[in-house]
Amino acid sequence: MRKAIVSLAAIAALALFAAPAAAAEDSDSCDVTLTIEDYCHIEYGGTSFDITLSGGASGGSDVEGFHAGANFAAGISGVLTPPTGAPGDWSFDIDGQGQAVINFGPGEYNAGVGGTVTVTVENVGLADGADSWATGGTMEITVQATP
Repeated sequence: MRKAIVSLAAIAALALFAAPAAAAEDSDSCDVTLTIEDYCHIEYGGTSFDITLSGGASGGSDVEGFHAGANFAAGISGVLTPPTGAPGDWSFDIDGQGQAVINFGPGEYNAGVGGTVTVTVENVGLADGADSWATGGTMEITVQATP
C-alpha cells in the first residue's frame, strides 16, 4: 500500500512539472505604413457679392465669409474680376490684410471662425448712369501650398 501511495504522489508531481508537447506554429510579418496625401479646401459661406449704390453714392462694398483648411503650410490668395463693363475702381480685402497672401496651417484657417472677403467699388460717378452689371464678375479665393 505504501508503494502505491508513493507512486501516485510521484505521478502527480510529474504531471505538475511535465512540459506540454510543443504545438506546430508558424508566423510571418510585414511592414505597416501610412501615407497622408496633401489635402486642402476653401469655400464661401454665401452665394455672391451684391453691391447696390443708391442715393448718389460713389462706392460700396459687400462681405462674404469663407472657411479654409489644409494639412500642410498654406496660403490664401484672391483674384477679383469686376463685372464686364462696370464702372469704378474695384478692390478686395481678405480678412483685413488687403490683397496680400495670408499664410496658415497646417489646420483650419482661423479655426472654427473662418475668414471674410470684402469686395469694394469706389469712384462711381453720376455720369456712369443707372444700370446693372451682373455678368462676368467673380471673386476667386485660392488655398495652396506656400513655397
